[in-house]
Amino acid sequence: MTKPIRLEARLRNNVLWHCIFDRYRSVSQFVEANPGVGNQVAIGKLLNLKRKARNKDGAYCVVAARLCGHFKMLKEDLFPDELYGFKETRAVLEIPFSQIEAPRERLRLPETEIAASRGQVGEELMAVLDTLPPREAEIIKLRFGLEGEQKTLDEIGQIYNVTGNRIRQLESKGLGRLRRARGATEISLANMRDIQNE
Repeated sequence: MTKPIRLEARLRNNVLWHCIFDRYRSVSQFVEANPGVGNQVAIGKLLNLKRKARNKDGAYCVVAARLCGHFKMLKEDLFPDELYGFKETRAVLEIPFSQIEAPRERLRLPETEIAASRGQVGEELMAVLDTLPPREAEIIKLRFGLEGEQKTLDEIGQIYNVTGNRIRQLESKGLGRLRRARGATEISLANMRDIQNE
């Protein structure tokens, strides 16, 4: 039996979310720190668009007004009317695995563009790899086959006389450094695998 992939999207008030979660870990922690603003359920409903910010008479509800006062924001900015006009705030899409195409099959670029982008990414990647400690850089090159054949964790472990698990740790550490390295924001593991296919 084919298992479907379930994608779920929920709408929320992102401005209110950042006002709360940039300072607190949860709505309950926010309510505990600011008891006069409102209760957890009412704030959660406003956050997740389950409750309108305005009453039937057009005035803002008490909790919305208190939140605006607390965050020192205009009511129209914190609770835009168009945001609270949605009838459904959740969308679900289920797709069987058999209907999902590989990304390369969906997007076909001319071979010249692919080769040029691989060359540019390859140069950038090698420059960033040079900033890593030599052992981590070499492990990543061996693991992803950037300078030859791709090797398993155990094969690389035999070269360095350590376990495959230790190689996995060093690889993970090196990849973390790559992600944090300046200019490496556009370099991904997919790009590394594409380079090996040149």
